[in-house]
Amino acid sequence: MRRGFLAVVGLFGLFAAGATSSSAAVFTVTTTADVGPGSLRQAMTSANMTAGHDEVHFAIRGRGVHTIGVWLRNNRRFVGLPTVTGPLTIDGSTQPGFAGTPLIHIANDGDAALTGLSITAGDSQVRSLWMSGFRTSISVRTGDANVIAGNRLEGNEYGLEIASESNMIGGTTRTDRNVISGNTTAGVLISGAGNVVAGNRIGTDRAGTESLPNGVGVDITNIDITNGGANTVGGTTDAARNVISGNTTAGVRAGGGTTVVAGNFIGTSASGSEPLPNGAGVIVSGHATIGGTTRGARNVISGNTTEGVRVESDGRSSVVGNFIGTTASGNAPLPNARGVLLLDYGSRVGNGDLMDGGRDRSTSGNLISGNTGAGVEIVGVQNEVRGNDIGVNAAGTAALPNAVGVVVSGGWWNEIGLPWVDGGGDPGGAPGWARNVISGNTRGGVEIIRGSVMYVKGNLIGTTPRGGALPNGGFGIRLAGSTVTNVIGGRHSSEANVISANSGDGVLIEDTPDNRVQGNFIGTTVAGNGALGNGGFGVRITGTLARQSSAYGNVISANASGGVAIENMATANSLGANFIGTSAAGLSPLPNAGDGVTVASGAGNNTIGGVAQGNTIAFNAGNGVSVNGPATLGNAILGNAILDNALLGISVRTGGNNESPAPVIGSVITTTERTEIKGRLARAVASTSYRIEFFLSAACDASGAGEGTRLIGTQTLTTDATGAAPYTLRIPAVAPGQTLTATATPTTQPQSTSQFSHCATT
Repeated sequence: MRRGFLAVVGLFGLFAAGATSSSAAVFTVTTTADVGPGSLRQAMTSANMTAGHDEVHFAIRGRGVHTIGVWLRNNRRFVGLPTVTGPLTIDGSTQPGFAGTPLIHIANDGDAALTGLSITAGDSQVRSLWMSGFRTSISVRTGDANVIAGNRLEGNEYGLEIASESNMIGGTTRTDRNVISGNTTAGVLISGAGNVVAGNRIGTDRAGTESLPNGVGVDITNIDITNGGANTVGGTTDAARNVISGNTTAGVRAGGGTTVVAGNFIGTSASGSEPLPNGAGVIVSGHATIGGTTRGARNVISGNTTEGVRVESDGRSSVVGNFIGTTASGNAPLPNARGVLLLDYGSRVGNGDLMDGGRDRSTSGNLISGNTGAGVEIVGVQNEVRGNDIGVNAAGTAALPNAVGVVVSGGWWNEIGLPWVDGGGDPGGAPGWARNVISGNTRGGVEIIRGSVMYVKGNLIGTTPRGGALPNGGFGIRLAGSTVTNVIGGRHSSEANVISANSGDGVLIEDTPDNRVQGNFIGTTVAGNGALGNGGFGVRITGTLARQSSAYGNVISANASGGVAIENMATANSLGANFIGTSAAGLSPLPNAGDGVTVASGAGNNTIGGVAQGNTIAFNAGNGVSVNGPATLGNAILGNAILDNALLGISVRTGGNNESPAPVIGSVITTTERTEIKGRLARAVASTSYRIEFFLSAACDASGAGEGTRLIGTQTLTTDATGAAPYTLRIPAVAPGQTLTATATPTTQPQSTSQFSHCATT
């Protein structure tokens, strides 16, 4: 498709030069009469009877605009002007006094169903005419390589209809500019291939400052995609830019064949700084590329009443390199109601391929900011959002908020950021090659509220492209409603999202099951070694339907409310191998301001850690883990390294985990070969199997109940009818002067883990 686009744009020079023969006959119009000698009708009739490429010039006496009324009747029927059947140039600029604005006005004084000019010959040109009142002012039915330039097509049902191929509508000089406005159904209707629409005002006045709406600005439909190249609306130079604004339904509707829409202002004034709204900016229901990978191909699609871009059907379209919702400078908002809406299958917003300049951003990423609703909303299937700046200015240094950066409200298997790789392989590529910056938005960064199997990988959510703070006003990522089985992050370092500096929770999982949060930096800098905390929890899992989700291998630190909260009847969720309150290396403190992990409000049967899946929970300003409330039961805390938290290592209170009793350490005897630990579990559940975990730390807490820096051994025992059981653990000798603690957890549900025991010294 790209080759076709370049080939068509290369025809600009040919179209501008024209193709008139040196032996062309010239017929001159000298009267405004519809019939008779010197009339336009007579000139066109004579030209059709003459071989070669002829010309019609104008020399009507008098100043100002001259109106030629088309009114001829034949058998009580109005008769339009003759069809152009041979190559012909009709050039209104030849009228004396012409200074860039048409002086020849062809008006329909008869039947509203008339067509003004019909062309069936190729290599014809219509220049510098004002045409109004027709069903279609100019209709190119057959014959290719025609030029329609410098005209004012206004007040018709259709301004221009093109059914053939390789025609030029407009051009790259001011005299080529058509003003195609005020037409009730469409300004330009195209059903042929390989046409170019460039340098025009469509839906505005000539200056591009006031709206004169068409129904649709440019409507491309019913094209046989096996014939011809792409239709191109715009180009890659300022001279080729169309201003397509003020239209009632849409600026551009690309509904057939292959279309390239590049380098235009759609929904704005000619300066790109003021709104002249279309209904929608661009509606795509075919195969289209909106924008391109060079700055010259950038569309500014802003100020529109509904969406900037709406993709309606399976066209595998691309929206790349545009400014959507901002002014042409990218530094101020010019909102659409929504930036981009994806309703069907397999489209791409952004491209995330080559790096650009000092910001490591992709030239094919879009700037999608300043929109009233979502920057991007996805309802369809297998769409990709890659390499965009969403909610920030063009430099990425300040907020230009959308309401939410990206909203997924339906469909499945959509990708925000890096692609999913079959088998869980590494997507590879340069760091950040598909990274979106989703920051500065009013309500949140990414919201998934319906659909399943969505992937959010490798993005910056709440930061600048360089990793500084640029918060979303609420959540970083929210999963809610009827969505299930989503993946936030991944196993490979390239898949890590940085979800930091947001005003609310970093990741909020609300009444939705079976989601995975893996390998992300939540509340830290990009490298995971500095604080950039979210204003709420790092991860919050809440609600009765919040079941069987996992947070694994994340750095969750420096958050204002705490590291992780599991609450409000959330069930069977798991946390494993996370660093909570530390740097990515697990050694330096980056404390969460509350507890490392909070389990509360009836949350049950959740697992914090596990065999070979323990978390490091350290340096937090509250407890390491707290389990609160009489209905908060069956929460297992296993295999973790819990150390240097300001309060308790594990706190179970107000009935949390049934306030399960901790083991009592009776004696610790160390020889040169081994350490023997004896003690007892009492007041536990009768006739129940328990896992006792033993930990070493450098020192005991001031409370006398220790924490657990390093797991050194486990033992399984079964209580008697009174809920008691003795234990003896023998392990290789440990160094003297260390602090020993233990916890007790039933081996079957409900697995309510105890607090740490009182300390003993080795």
